[in-house]
Amino acid sequence: MKRMTWFVTLVMALILISGCSSQGPAPANTPKAGGSTPTLISNLPEQVEPTRPPERGRFDPISFAKTLGDYVLRPADLANPYRVPVDGERRISNLGVIQQMGEVEGKHYIVSTGRVDGWYMQLERKKKEDVAPGVMESGIELFDSSQGAELALSPDWFKAYKDENKTPTWIDKGCDIGDQCLFYYYQSIDPATNLTRLEYNVAFVYKNVVVWVMGRGLDIDVEPDYVLQAARAVFNRLEAAS
Repeated sequence: MKRMTWFVTLVMALILISGCSSQGPAPANTPKAGGSTPTLISNLPEQVEPTRPPERGRFDPISFAKTLGDYVLRPADLANPYRVPVDGERRISNLGVIQQMGEVEGKHYIVSTGRVDGWYMQLERKKKEDVAPGVMESGIELFDSSQGAELALSPDWFKAYKDENKTPTWIDKGCDIGDQCLFYYYQSIDPATNLTRLEYNVAFVYKNVVVWVMGRGLDIDVEPDYVLQAARAVFNRLEAAS
């Protein structure tokens, strides 16, 4: 009887061992109790918006910035002999703009217009007896786009509108250079000599640049057409470059 009981117990143990080994290990990808499936973020764009293509026909900001000095007024552009005085030619970088306008206004101007770089030139008349402006000045500013250049010449930013110390006299329909053009002058009396002095200015937008040309001196020496022709000479070089 004892042998029979022992035999039955052994058979039952073997059956239990065989059942456990046949189940095998749990699958590796079986989620643990209490886990959760990751949720996809649905508010992200499926693809990045394509970059806006560069404006067609503009002067390339990188390459053109290297040649800005070629597009200011030069002595060869004028009928009378002029010379470049010491420190009469210089680059006007964005840092230079900030130093001139102040940090807050200068940075606001650069960001609003997309200004890239600039150049300035001053010329002095060689012969005192010549009937021509005693001083000619010219500047050019390069922007990322034509919209930026137009904004730079607008009442929001252009110096003729913002100068509180003097008010220009505008010459309507006196200038047809470039895509947009301003023509104006200032008149004053020299207190030392009681002589009248004139300053004529031409400023124009062409593509993504702004050019400014000025001639000043005694009223007998300064003719508006002289300054206009000087500005047109600069424009002709820009037009040829484009």
